[in-house]
Amino acid sequence: PTIDLQADQTTICQGDAVTLTANTTGCTETTDYFWYVNGVLTTTTTVDTWVTNALGNEDSVWVDIGCDGICPVNLRSDTVIFDVTEIDVEAGEGQTIGGGESANLEGSTAASSYSWTPAESLSDPGSLTPTASPESTTTYFLSATDGTCTVTDSVTIVVQELIEIPEAF
Repeated sequence: PTIDLQADQTTICQGDAVTLTANTTGCTETTDYFWYVNGVLTTTTTVDTWVTNALGNEDSVWVDIGCDGICPVNLRSDTVIFDVTEIDVEAGEGQTIGGGESANLEGSTAASSYSWTPAESLSDPGSLTPTASPESTTTYFLSATDGTCTVTDSVTIVVQELIEIPEAF
């Protein structure tokens, strides 16, 4: 009996789901499937398919199974190694400002391309640190792209309207 591990994709973006399938030949009955990532048992399934979105760059995956029958044997698949594009993006901490005030956004990323949306109330949506002047509470999204992968983080600027207290007479 043999086992062949197939992945629907091996070059992925961080957080993408990958479907792994263990194809057996010459094995009439299988026991549980023991899925390993980098040598650590990650999960056990009763079916030949496992879906995960928690793989990192150069992670290696294999599966062990028991093949029951006339002569029971344990099988280990070949190893599949993943090329994962990991992008870190941080939009910064939320802030509270008064009406008519501005806030400095403090984004960070090492990605080759990035931009903020919505752009209307920003001094420069192509800068990591634009000045935001929203008229009302606004959530800004910083999207970073590296190759074909895009990751987004958000930050909210709360605008508190000033309350005018009439003078007593």
